[in-house]
Amino acid sequence: MRYSIHSRQSASLGAMAAALFVTAFAPAAAQAQDSVAEEAEASAGNEQIVVTGSRIARDPNATAPLPVSTLDAEDFRNFGSTDATAALRQIPALISSGTVADSLERGAGGVGQATLNLRQLGANRTLVLVDGWRHVSGVAGSQTVDVSTIPNALIERVEVLTGGASAVYGADAVTGVVNYVLKKDFEGIQLDGQMGLSTEGDGKSYRLEGVVGQNFADGRGNVTLAAGYTQDDEVLMGDRDFTRDNGRGNNSTTYANPLRRFQRGDINPTTMPNFANRFRLGGPGPNSTRFPFGPLIPTTPAQIASLFPGGITAAEQALVDRAVNSPAFAIGADPRFAISSGAGLVFRNDFDYFSADVNNNGIPDCNES
Repeated sequence: MRYSIHSRQSASLGAMAAALFVTAFAPAAAQAQDSVAEEAEASAGNEQIVVTGSRIARDPNATAPLPVSTLDAEDFRNFGSTDATAALRQIPALISSGTVADSLERGAGGVGQATLNLRQLGANRTLVLVDGWRHVSGVAGSQTVDVSTIPNALIERVEVLTGGASAVYGADAVTGVVNYVLKKDFEGIQLDGQMGLSTEGDGKSYRLEGVVGQNFADGRGNVTLAAGYTQDDEVLMGDRDFTRDNGRGNNSTTYANPLRRFQRGDINPTTMPNFANRFRLGGPGPNSTRFPFGPLIPTTPAQIASLFPGGITAAEQALVDRAVNSPAFAIGADPRFAISSGAGLVFRNDFDYFSADVNNNGIPDCNES
């Protein structure tokens, strides 16, 4: 019993000693914690935060690691065309792309289709994506995508990557990638209309588009419907004076302005003896044959002095002045035409190879023109 009483007493002393120890050191611990907090507060003003990644929206044209050209919905609207491909064609790498209007004559797809052609290497070598996914081909028998099937009203932006895309997308992206980014989680109703007109009052264009969207299931789903109608009235060559009747123009690299050449009846032997003597069949000079109409009229003083040392008459000088004052660029009517058939070319009944004489004067027409 004495042993037990002693042990209980010993235990009580140990507990008291421990309590005294804790009591003695508690203020010191509290003081230490206060000093650490004060140091943390003091150093907080000198901390430097380094951000290694960010989800802040930035301009992809300025921050992309590869050369990316981006056009957004506002750019397409400001361009004023009913076809988004026409705006994309302002990017130099897409200059050979075909719009819906081009499809009537020279497009890479069928009529009514628009195609993209990066670096002029062919529309079938241009990879087209929609929200990063490959878009289905729209041209029969090829990999070419008909981008006119992508609703303009849903386009948020278009990103054009012109290099370095093969490592990501494979050989299909040898010329680059065009990615259409569409609007997501669209809610509400949006209507957009546009009308255009040429300065001549023709070539009208109309565009009307609408988008309806609604989120559901607490934002986990979305339904969006887009529809549009576009009409572009054509402008024919006959609608302009300078292209009517197969009108052709040149800048004198092939054919000079007709007023710079002798025309039929220009040379009067009585008032223009110098011109009549030189510009005639079998005329003098190193050439064995000359013609009274067709040759260029000499215009420089050096030419005139060399060809006519004795000078020229006033009537001849008038022709020279006409040629000097005539513009080099000429546009005129050229109503020639040909009719083709399944059997070949159909000729007029008065046509003959190399020996036609339409005016029946006994001289082949090739020697008169």
